[in-house]
Amino acid sequence: MTLRVGIIGAGNIFERGYFPALTQTEAVRVVAVCDTEPERAARGARRLGAEAVSNVADLLARTDLDAIFVVTPTDSHASLAIAALESGRAVLCEKPMARSGEDARRMAAAAERTGRRLMIGHTRHFDDRWIAMRDQIAAGRIGEPIYVYRSEHAWNGAPPGSWIWRGEVSGGVLWDVGIHVAELFHWYMGEAPRTAFATVLHSRDEARAGGAPDAAVATFDFGPERHAVMSVSWLHPPAWAPFYATTDVVGTSGRLEAYERETHPATIVARGVEIPLDSPLLSALAMAFRREVEHFAAALESGAPFEVSLDGALAAVDMIEAAERSAASGRPEAVRP
Repeated sequence: MTLRVGIIGAGNIFERGYFPALTQTEAVRVVAVCDTEPERAARGARRLGAEAVSNVADLLARTDLDAIFVVTPTDSHASLAIAALESGRAVLCEKPMARSGEDARRMAAAAERTGRRLMIGHTRHFDDRWIAMRDQIAAGRIGEPIYVYRSEHAWNGAPPGSWIWRGEVSGGVLWDVGIHVAELFHWYMGEAPRTAFATVLHSRDEARAGGAPDAAVATFDFGPERHAVMSVSWLHPPAWAPFYATTDVVGTSGRLEAYERETHPATIVARGVEIPLDSPLLSALAMAFRREVEHFAAALESGAPFEVSLDGALAAVDMIEAAERSAASGRPEAVRP
């Protein structure tokens, strides 16, 4: 069965992640595209053979949709996902699940109340690199994981005034990038941490103007002698724009490592960059979004559990919220006190 989908949001992540995936799969057929900017909705709909819709209410009033994809700025996820669930549709919502733990739990409660299914788009679960590392951990190849380090650094090219630079909307790099790392930590460690201790920077003019951190370091305490550390930023100079990340997982009897310069090598000449792209986003391989979409459709048809659990998505939100509180207080903060 082909899943009939309505899209809410036709901006950056739609263009760079979901649109390519939707053109490469027969598991999903996009029926309608909605965006606050009519030109974007029309452009997305035209290329997918769908109908452009002017507002969310009209989209949700349709009778020809099985599911809704929420692909909008972070602070709108809760209200839109809840409305879509209450309209009787399953929902695939882009990460982060919400801008707060309270809103994330309202989303989970709406899914339970309506009996409709909700999945959060954490693409790492559909990327061979991170699946392979998790499989090694699960197989006991390195013993018990006791320390994880993950860095993600890039240049954010969003123009000044964009929603991504508005702290109350996006949360800055801590929520936009750090949420991926927090969810990975939860996935690899197999549980939520006890506390978070973080510092953030507002280095670029755009970050200071909008109140969105553009660099952050956070340590998560998972219990005696078990920790995870993240370092994320949007500070790389434009000449170093390609996404750069490292991952280390240390266990009681071994170690795993991954360095993404190996999978995304770059040649930097003066202020130009030449890079063989596996994905325009670089943080996820190109097939990850297609696999995510196909998994969502298949799980709805079969009733199988989603690969990305709501518990994991909620834990990631709680972790980043605690890190945000820690950056403000200057001391460690409990994860979901």
